[in-house]
Amino acid sequence: MKKALSIVLILSLFFICLVGCKSNETKEPTKVKTPSEVTPTEVVSTPTNPKVTEPVKTPTPVVTPTVVTPTIEELDLLELVNGTLNEYKESSFGKIEIELINYDESRKVLLVYNYNSSKQLESFAYEITGANVTHIYLKNKVIYTLKEDITSQEAFNSSTNKLLEDAINEFFTLVNSLLSKDELYNEGKMLVNEKVTYELNDDKLVMLNLLFSDTVKAKISFLGLSKQSIDYPSDLSSYGE
Repeated sequence: MKKALSIVLILSLFFICLVGCKSNETKEPTKVKTPSEVTPTEVVSTPTNPKVTEPVKTPTPVVTPTVVTPTIEELDLLELVNGTLNEYKESSFGKIEIELINYDESRKVLLVYNYNSSKQLESFAYEITGANVTHIYLKNKVIYTLKEDITSQEAFNSSTNKLLEDAINEFFTLVNSLLSKDELYNEGKMLVNEKVTYELNDDKLVMLNLLFSDTVKAKISFLGLSKQSIDYPSDLSSYGE
């Protein structure tokens, strides 16, 4: 009996010792990661009032139209000439001279006029010089004429005024006749070339040279739209005697 109790006691002590040894084993401490080993969590902050950025608008490029300026040789002078003629026809004052050369014969035609504020002629001169001479003048309300070496004078009134208006129409008809010559045109245009040349002064046409052939030519001079002075013959008082 005692032997049996001894065995039990021994076994109990062995069991107690075995349990105590297990409980006293040192546990491996939990490894603490260093800051360098810790991956931080990226925090994205959202602004309270986000500002909306407008897209940048690219300005539309301005396309400048190409202006093609014609060369002198491409200009149609007829529009310029007709515009000048209309200015003189509508003006109260004017002076134009035509010089015609036909072979060895030359002729000049001069027109000078001054209208008053009532649109009535106040002073006037129409001179054709050359083989056939014609002069018509208006001075101090008297009309003086010289034609085929015959002179005359008469009072200026509504009926005799027609003589002066007819002279003006005759002058511009001559100008239009010169401008209508086919030799001056190329495909319907009056182009600047060896047959047609011109001169400007302050953008105003002052001279037009027309060459119809080697021996036939004309020059039209536009001499002003301001009030004109007239060089009257010194012997006007003897006209009609």
